[in-house]
Amino acid sequence: MPQSFLDSLTIDKFVQRYKETIPTNIEPMFVLEDKSGKIVGMVLGGADRSGKYDCELMAIYILPEHQKKGYGRELFLELVKEHKKNNYRSMIIWTFEDNRDRNFYEKLGGVAREEQNLVLADKELTVVGYVWDDIGTII
Repeated sequence: MPQSFLDSLTIDKFVQRYKETIPTNIEPMFVLEDKSGKIVGMVLGGADRSGKYDCELMAIYILPEHQKKGYGRELFLELVKEHKKNNYRSMIIWTFEDNRDRNFYEKLGGVAREEQNLVLADKELTVVGYVWDDIGTII
């Protein structure tokens, strides 16, 4: 991801967005805390923005020092449970083609079925969409 794009992201933009969406549960977010209460991971979802699938896993992140401990799977499953409560069935997550952790989605049953190019800060990047046709089979 281009550094100029990352530099353009501000906390204020995200704070405002989540102040509007979290209370409505339109885009459910879950955070994971360690024993000390420090947030070590998060997952965000909602309706699929393309309209092709029912829902989307929009973001999932675990601090590097807490990865490979099953936390990502735990957050993923919590989001799937929430999506099921909202009567969603099919789900997609978009990830960069060169994401070294793409196999995480494959291990969870996602199938790389979609692909598109994005332009971020004048750089073209390929993203891959991992799809679950029926999230009811996950849990």
